Amino acid sequence: MATKKRGRPPASAKKPPVMSDYEAERELVNLNPATHPHKCICCGKRYDSQEKNFCRSQSPLYKGNDGFFDICNVCLEKLIEKYMLELNDSDEVIKRMCLHLDIYLSENILNNIKDVKDVFTRFKSYLRLSCLIQHVGKTYDTYIDENFNNNLSAKENIIRETGLSQLVIDRWGVGMYSSSDYIVLEDHYQMLKKQNPNCTNNQEIFIKDLCTTKLLQIKSMTNSSVNVDEYIKLTNSYQKLFEQAGLKAIEEVDDSKNDTLGITLAVIGRYTPEEYYKDKKLYKDFDGIGEEIKRFMLRPLKNLQFGTKDRDEEFCIKDGDRSG
Repeated sequence: MATKKRGRPPASAKKPPVMSDYEAERELVNLNPATHPHKCICCGKRYDSQEKNFCRSQSPLYKGNDGFFDICNVCLEKLIEKYMLELNDSDEVIKRMCLHLDIYLSENILNNIKDVKDVFTRFKSYLRLSCLIQHVGKTYDTYIDENFNNNLSAKENIIRETGLSQLVIDRWGVGMYSSSDYIVLEDHYQMLKKQNPNCTNNQEIFIKDLCTTKLLQIKSMTNSSVNVDEYIKLTNSYQKLFEQAGLKAIEEVDDSKNDTLGITLAVIGRYTPEEYYKDKKLYKDFDGIGEEIKRFMLRPLKNLQFGTKDRDEEFCIKDGDRSG
């Protein structure tokens, strides 16, 4: 029996070529949106489920995406690996991810997951803990606000709380007084300066000591248990300092200013008489234009319209003056 020779299989029987990784990725990208509606904006791949392939977020930026990041877990892991090569510090990597994805940054959470070695697993643990009730609604902006407030210098904090200027805070120093103390000190300082505008440098030192004594005096009164002896002692100390400084308790009035004001009023009265304010008719036609209009415009018009023969009292020829 003759045996058949085996030949090459027909072209239709050839196996399909093996797809490259790139072609396989394109196949995933071009999946049907109806069956795979969730697309990663980083790689373009489509997924049938957000829960399995995307991490949750509480940032309002992702509210319209059902509260999920729009970057898939595969891309997040690649990005974390990239930052790990650059920064070589898992804490810094998570901080960088928080910056880009609008996640609240908490040092306490980072410390709680120190033992997790894998960076991506640590990042997912961080996300889970950051969604706990005490961090609900917090974003990276919250971290910036908190960090800004914490890093403000003591002087800036006092300025913000009291509304006083930096010059005032420098006058009394930083760290010794509360916000309300600064206000009491500065109010008393301004009062003494107003009463003694030309004080010397030596008196300036006394004024500051007097302000501090006044603050202690007020505090001795506002305490829950008033110390009468302490109050009397501080009052006596204040009086002695005041006398020693040679300060004045009443604001001086410069009489020369009143004299100058009187002269000024006299000059004004010469050209703008005060009588005008009492009798409005007195200077009603101060430049005479009203009288001119009445004599030389309205009078002739009236004669023309009504046939009258009114004459101007000054510029007219009276009947008895006619000659010839």
